[in-house]
Amino acid sequence: MPPRPLSALFTTVFITLALVSIGTAMEVRQVDTTKVWEQPQQPQKSLTQVLADIPKTIASTPVYIVEGIAWIGIETIYSSEFLYEIARTLISPVPYQGFVPVGGYGSNVGLELGGKLGYRNVFVRKDYMRTIATYSTHHYQRYGFKYDSPFLYGDNGGALFTIDYRNEPYESFYGLGNSTSAGDEVAYTLESTRLRLDHTITLSSWMEGLLGIDYSITNVFNGENDDHLNSLDGIRERFELSHEQTDVARIVTFKAGLVHDWRNHPGQPSAGGIERFVVRYHLGTGRTSDLEYSEVELDAWHFINLHRQRILAVRALVRLQDKPGDAAPLPFYLIDGLGGEDALRGYRTDRFVASDLTLATAEYRWPIWDVFDAFLFYDIGRVYNDIGNDFTWENWHPAYGFGVRLWGDDGTRLKVTTAFSDETTRFYLQVGEEF
Repeated sequence: MPPRPLSALFTTVFITLALVSIGTAMEVRQVDTTKVWEQPQQPQKSLTQVLADIPKTIASTPVYIVEGIAWIGIETIYSSEFLYEIARTLISPVPYQGFVPVGGYGSNVGLELGGKLGYRNVFVRKDYMRTIATYSTHHYQRYGFKYDSPFLYGDNGGALFTIDYRNEPYESFYGLGNSTSAGDEVAYTLESTRLRLDHTITLSSWMEGLLGIDYSITNVFNGENDDHLNSLDGIRERFELSHEQTDVARIVTFKAGLVHDWRNHPGQPSAGGIERFVVRYHLGTGRTSDLEYSEVELDAWHFINLHRQRILAVRALVRLQDKPGDAAPLPFYLIDGLGGEDALRGYRTDRFVASDLTLATAEYRWPIWDVFDAFLFYDIGRVYNDIGNDFTWENWHPAYGFGVRLWGDDGTRLKVTTAFSDETTRFYLQVGEEF
């Protein structure tokens, strides 16, 4: 008999876990072994009954394993004062204050460790100031400062200010287009510095306006991954790129948008949704003043409570880029791509790069314990040179996987994800509140 396709196996696991999660929990009783002979003997099951129990036992095994691992972890945390303080910070219903360690893992990044320092109610109520510094085994660096004041203007709106520096020496590029080959992977170093100022304007109880301005300096250098071609000269030659497409970019970005947020809870929603519509205009400065392009993005999440906090989360994302005919060609690292932890999780970051992209996601979530849940997901996406002329339902790229997540009041505090595609298996670990 030929082996079952991996997609069919994943579908079987998905249905089995969904059915088990909907079922009621079995009562577990402890037995006093000193009095076991005083208890009436349980009647022996017939062979038919034993065989009938096998499917139930198999279906229940993943739940028992997850519960056992969870309880072992909880016992370990409670027995260690250091681990207990970290756990208490992670599951706190409000953003952390003071120092908290953070970490993560990615196939390109390697093991990433660092820390965040946060303070609340610094100038006005519910404002939040934090800094971050991280370093990874693949020499990825990040240093950032963020001030978020959602009620800076009272009930009329707030402001967000961010300074962010990143050095990423193991970045991958495969060429432009939807049909690029994984065998054409090259490596480069991406260095970026960004200053961002956003203003939110309260239009109603469920609608906000967004106005913002960014300034960024981005450059590429030879990569540090010796397993692939990692010189800029070689990259330009392989993909027939001009020097302008690999040169430094200094860009001012103006943006405006609307956010319709009708989730019942911002951190762990079980109903409602959130839709973001943003328009960005990018203009080069200095010696890159001939750079000019625009961007339109629509990103929508909806959450459906199927049964007793079993949540179906669905997402649709469309992002379009355009530039005037007389503008300089865009550097390849400024063109949007699919792949990575946030979009098309079974592929490497920016695996498919083109000016337009579409993405759809379905994610089934079920609670394990309080703010701790598990999820199964299916992503599918595609990029286009011009979606208006090239749109098709063919040659979309699927990815799927599973994970567990620990929620905070405003988002994820810990997330572990395993993702699969027809090219690779990806593993992501995020520890600490999202910056």
